Amino acid sequence: MAIAPRPIPPAVRATQARASDPASSAFVSATAGSGKTHVLVQRGIRLLLSNVPPEKILCITFTKAAAANMAERVFSTLGHWITLDDEALDEAIVEAGIVRVDAKLRMRARELFASALETPTEIALARKLVKLADAVQSATAQLRPHFLCTYLSEVAGEFSAFYNADKVAVDDPAVRARRLQLCARTLLVLETGLGLLSLRTLKRM
Repeated sequence: MAIAPRPIPPAVRATQARASDPASSAFVSATAGSGKTHVLVQRGIRLLLSNVPPEKILCITFTKAAAANMAERVFSTLGHWITLDDEALDEAIVEAGIVRVDAKLRMRARELFASALETPTEIALARKLVKLADAVQSATAQLRPHFLCTYLSEVAGEFSAFYNADKVAVDDPAVRARRLQLCARTLLVLETGLGLLSLRTLKRM
């Protein structure tokens, strides 16, 4: 049986937003499971939204498992953002603690997933994935569904190149988490696009 997430009181959300603000210097002390990692992840994401290069951000953890968990949360969030339309993306950015969202920040949010990657094939795939909204908009505005078909074919091609060049099941937990998220986002984009075309996807080949 699925367990519903615990509701977070507004006062706690406000405190978390203040602590995750890169402009403030914060010391967080709380019990296990109270959201300390969430605050640190949100702070990292807000730094990225502020155009801070990923290599300039240092997060220190006690274990590799904790580092992998943080990386997975960051990439999961950024990967989720590339699948959202403008309205839903604005809501997600506001939830991260940023009050005002404009077109420039929205574009930056969609580009973050690719900017946080390393290898050429990772980056090429991510840059193709962020074009989902543009492909859907072009197909619907011009009543040309084949635009979306072409885009999905290109996504499949970029994923094939990535999968052949970069091993996913590597020993480094952060790299493994990043590449698994890239696979998951590719699956979501393909399923979303094919669903819009009323085509069912195979669960297994």
